[in-house]
Amino acid sequence: MKILVLIFCLFSSVSAYANPCAPNIGKLPVLEKGRIKPLNVLSEETFQFLNRKFSIKDKTLSQTYCLFALKNTLGETNLKLRAVIENQKVRAFLNANEDTHYEELGPRLKDINREIMLQKDESAYKRSLEELRKKITVYTKMVTGAAWTIARVKDQKVSWVPIADFVLSPDGRSFIEMSNKEAINFINTNVKMIQEIEGNQFRVEHIFRNLRLHKWSLYINLLAFAILFVTKRFPIVLGLSFLSVLAQTLLIILRVYVSGRAPITNMYETVMFSGYGALVISLIVGHFTKEKLYVYVGLFYNLLTLMMMNFATGMLSDTISPLVPVLRDNFWLSTHVTTIIMSYGALALSWILANYLIIKTRFSTVDKAKAKYVNTLIYNCLKFGVILLAAGIILGGVWADYSWGRFWGWDPKETWSLIVLCIYMAILHGKGTSWITDNIFSHLVSLAFLSVMMAWFGVNYILASGLHSYGFSQGGAVFLGSFFAIQILILVLTYKKDAYIR
Repeated sequence: MKILVLIFCLFSSVSAYANPCAPNIGKLPVLEKGRIKPLNVLSEETFQFLNRKFSIKDKTLSQTYCLFALKNTLGETNLKLRAVIENQKVRAFLNANEDTHYEELGPRLKDINREIMLQKDESAYKRSLEELRKKITVYTKMVTGAAWTIARVKDQKVSWVPIADFVLSPDGRSFIEMSNKEAINFINTNVKMIQEIEGNQFRVEHIFRNLRLHKWSLYINLLAFAILFVTKRFPIVLGLSFLSVLAQTLLIILRVYVSGRAPITNMYETVMFSGYGALVISLIVGHFTKEKLYVYVGLFYNLLTLMMMNFATGMLSDTISPLVPVLRDNFWLSTHVTTIIMSYGALALSWILANYLIIKTRFSTVDKAKAKYVNTLIYNCLKFGVILLAAGIILGGVWADYSWGRFWGWDPKETWSLIVLCIYMAILHGKGTSWITDNIFSHLVSLAFLSVMMAWFGVNYILASGLHSYGFSQGGAVFLGSFFAIQILILVLTYKKDAYIR
């Protein structure tokens, strides 16, 4: 019996020291790319980049990250992560398949580097190899503990030490030797110390990440549309629209507080702010004009942007990264880019209204008076969008002169913004002079939005050149091509000569 008790005590002591990956480890501060953030943010960003579908049952991503970072020490040889390789040519080169793990690709890094060097021209194959190389590097840093740093405080000064080299003082034990209970106490103490010295931005970011406000905003919008179609009670829909605006306002405020800048520095943020701005504009305009359709259209576009934020994670990354020097002037960033993105939101409202009209005309009866009224709503949205776009281009020119020493340089982003402005000004002029009739006005407006998508997404995902390189992203070409194809298909299928003369 004594032997059994002794074995049980020995097993308990071993178990106690075998799991420092405590449930609250996600709030532990880490330093990554010059920014202090909670571990739950680092872990989510890492797994999102490496394998978007990966998870371990009954474990948070932070605990999973901890297990991977300590896997060599813990001897977790079965803990593996499948590599996501979408390019078929890369798969063939590496003789890889869907079950290939990053551990298997690590020894092939030299072969990958050599293959990249052999590629003379930029191609999808080369970009895929470069992305895979980056993924292997990120994975290697994760499993060796090099990417995870823990704060060590001495005399109110903070130094950041990789988890593999971190030693508790004064007893000299490593992090892996802590029991689960000791780890919980250590994490709470470490968080308080860093909060006192560095501020509480990383604590707010931990809360902000756990709130999932972008998901709640999506649920609210879906509920609003469900009520609209089932009960058609506008007051409830209006109330939910305001609730969605409040949730997204809190989302933006918290993101601004955490990042210390305007929320329009990458594609994720521009999509977020565009949908938010469009909903706000639609509520304001709808209030003064007493027109419900503005609210419906604003809510619909906001729903589209929220769906992109929640589901198009491979194309839109919500990572908060340090800015390049030219973007660190928050005055110009907050005025120029915000104005441009708000203009895109207003023009998107006109695009949805235009498609609503041409689809309704094709599949039901629309008299001339009704069509003229909807075209007036479209025209009002265009005026807002063109004014904001023109102001944004002028502000961008002033910022360019301040940053680069020239007002205009025919950069791809600048050129396409000017093309968009010229297209919409021509449509406005044509509508105002009756050169463009009601029969073709909505068709031209829906087609003109393709220029906005080219300036917004196409320059980043397809052209990928110019001084605005800080905005470039990987992927998205399929999305843009599909958008163009669907819009053109709608125009072809709904074309009807003299549609509104009844």
